Amino acid sequence: MSKFTEKLRDFMYGRNGFDQLNIFIMVIYLLVFIINTFVDTLWLSILELILVTVWFLRFYSKNLEKRRSENYFYLRLQGKVLLFLGKIKNLFRKKSK
Repeated sequence: MSKFTEKLRDFMYGRNGFDQLNIFIMVIYLLVFIINTFVDTLWLSILELILVTVWFLRFYSKNLEKRRSENYFYLRLQGKVLLFLGKIKNLFRKKSK
């Protein structure tokens, strides 16, 4: 293994890295980035900067307990939203029959 790979692994040891919330933040960032490419507004640029900053801080954070609790909260919220959307989808299916 190369020295760079070893140093990178040592640096990332004990850090949060990727989790579902970070992936969600990056997807939202990419959507805002694409929209801002066409619209080009200041507030979308500021939102992009905020999203990237939050992503970096969470990714490189060594406070694993705090990051895990944030991710757990996000997953619980995501589950509720998906359950609600599933109910709406079933409601429309029943009405169309």
